[in-house]
Amino acid sequence: MAASSEVLPLTSVAQISKEWLASILNLKMKSPVNIESLETNIPNSKAGFLSDICFVKAVCTIENTTHDLALIVKLMPQHAEIVAFMKRGNLGEREVAFYKHAGSEEFLKFCHVSGLDHPVPEVYWSSLKDNSLTLVLRDLNAKGYRMHLLPEGNKLQQIKCTFKAIAVIHAFGCNAISKHGKEYFHVPYDSGYLNDIVCLGLEMLIDMLKGSPLAETFTSLVSMHKDMISTSDKYPLIETLVHGDLWAGNVMFTEDDKAASIFDWQFACVGNPLCDITSMLLMSAEPSVYENHLNEVLECYWESFTNALMKNNVEIAITFESIISNLEKLWMHGFMFFTASLPDMMGNGKITEARVQKAISFLDRIGVFTTFITDHKGLNQQ
Repeated sequence: MAASSEVLPLTSVAQISKEWLASILNLKMKSPVNIESLETNIPNSKAGFLSDICFVKAVCTIENTTHDLALIVKLMPQHAEIVAFMKRGNLGEREVAFYKHAGSEEFLKFCHVSGLDHPVPEVYWSSLKDNSLTLVLRDLNAKGYRMHLLPEGNKLQQIKCTFKAIAVIHAFGCNAISKHGKEYFHVPYDSGYLNDIVCLGLEMLIDMLKGSPLAETFTSLVSMHKDMISTSDKYPLIETLVHGDLWAGNVMFTEDDKAASIFDWQFACVGNPLCDITSMLLMSAEPSVYENHLNEVLECYWESFTNALMKNNVEIAITFESIISNLEKLWMHGFMFFTASLPDMMGNGKITEARVQKAISFLDRIGVFTTFITDHKGLNQQ
């Protein structure tokens, strides 16, 4: 095995060994680690872009003290089409870059001072070289966290604790950008990789609503899909680190739903924090959450966000009223990601048609589609 400074990412879960894991832990613990035993378990089903996953249990000795570790090792998927999609969006680079930040002393201290120690899984190692990608994270299942991916949508308390977690990360992003500039998080990518899947989702909606006025509306949106993808660029608020694909499939909750930890950061980028808010609401919340409790969940987010800024002595020129105002325009971004995800979500039973219909009815009722189409035509006539 190479020296710890030369540890390389893996190409297969079969390469996970005591020697390789010891090298990873040496870097993490900054102390010699001896692996007493190692057990690997590859799940029967795979999901997500980084779909080659292995659960690892290890017993190790560090400075004469024995520790039980439960980890997740994630690798680049082997499916050629998924790899091509990831390369178009630089998804591997973006996730590895995020987890390097999330494992830094700066991030850990910011979260601790904010009063929320684990808004993301603990990071042991992240690396990408050529087509080899490896992430080593704490297995939250061993900490009592669970996924709640409900076709009818997630409950109010689950949405609120997710917003508390993402708010701290957004606050950290604001602080880091103010100190280091937005290049600190920047990984180049072309959002054009979303074109095909957004159009596919729109076609599904057109077929679902055939014969209705909304079917005609979505037919009009097909030719505007590039403007849908760039919605957040047209209506800026503040720039921070955003997840970029925030929904319940990328969140784990404690059993009491009082805390959430957010993972799968392959879409991470610098952007408008309301992109995460709108995608989580439309893709994962029970419709009653945004229909009846919108101010409540936004106030929950705002309290966590401002608390993190205040405790870390960070000043940001933004008000709760500006969030409410900006949200009116950013609903279209959430709808764009919601639309792009429909082929997978509906095809795998992750959302019911009834919830899709309710989300669309809500957006239509508050004028999101009409406003977007009107603004689109106005911009093109200038």
